[in-house]
Amino acid sequence: MRRLPILLVAALILTAAVVLRVTGATRSASATPDAAAPPAPVVPYAEASLKAFRTRAGAPVAGLEGGAGSRDSLVLLFAHALDRSDTPALRALALNAREFAWLYYPASPQSRPPYELDADLMWEQIQARSMRGITRALRQYGGGQLGYRGYECSGQPERNGVVTLHNACRIVHTVDGRTVTEPLFGSIIEHGGHFKLVGFSNRL
Repeated sequence: MRRLPILLVAALILTAAVVLRVTGATRSASATPDAAAPPAPVVPYAEASLKAFRTRAGAPVAGLEGGAGSRDSLVLLFAHALDRSDTPALRALALNAREFAWLYYPASPQSRPPYELDADLMWEQIQARSMRGITRALRQYGGGQLGYRGYECSGQPERNGVVTLHNACRIVHTVDGRTVTEPLFGSIIEHGGHFKLVGFSNRL
């Protein structure tokens, strides 16, 4: 039987030792994770966005600021302010940034999975729709043109945490002698016996 050259045998032994050492190190690393570098805690995106929004919005609120003591009174105040084209009075009836941050957003289903809508984005959407809506309403019905007769809300009150939303509300008024029923604002928010408009979104 032919014998392998001494140099070849030595090379084979060295290669085997290297393979065993690498395999052992890999198994050791797999069995013992690095205890000095634990994974960072996962912060829900919506929670982080709300924290940043609250920092900019200001101090917490315990309830709605201003508004009205009943839904009927709120809608009547809205109708009178619109009829007079009283923009400051209309603005005082609507949700502000602090109320959104501390009352509306935490209770909104859109702030929770599977939506987790960013607080800034939700507020910007409300504000943009509200601005478009009130501009159109003032142009069409401001200056004594509303002819207010009453209102109706066909939707059931929707309880979300500490707030209740009254949806699908429509103003009943007269236009050229005809009775018209149409939405001129968005949802009504109720908290602690006070009522405000979420915004002035409408389909005008």
